[in-house]
Amino acid sequence: MARPHPNGPKPAQITAGRIGLYVFLVVAALFFLLPLYTMVVTSLKSMDEIRLGQIFALPATLDFSAWATAWSGACMGTVCVGIRSGFWNSVAITLPRSRSRSSSAPSTAMRCRSGGRAGQTCSSAC
Repeated sequence: MARPHPNGPKPAQITAGRIGLYVFLVVAALFFLLPLYTMVVTSLKSMDEIRLGQIFALPATLDFSAWATAWSGACMGTVCVGIRSGFWNSVAITLPRSRSRSSSAPSTAMRCRSGGRAGQTCSSAC
């Protein structure tokens, strides 16, 4: 007896529904990726190239000065220190840290979800 293919049977023919699905997926991917492309390409252009209005054209020369200014000199509020402090803060809260002994107890939010411990009430923050 022949065993079935592990990924299922091969479709007998290409249907209009399958073509429509692939067209939809390609259009959806372009819809979400085109703004990212535009943002990155524009950030690498000089101001003279941006003023030409050719938004999708590749830059004639790569200009990373806008990236350097954003990293170290962009103003947020009244402080002009760039985005580096916020970037490293995002990295610090995103990467997991090793747990210390003091953090092995369940958090307050966890205790509140499970009804708390005997004789303990949950605060309004829960």
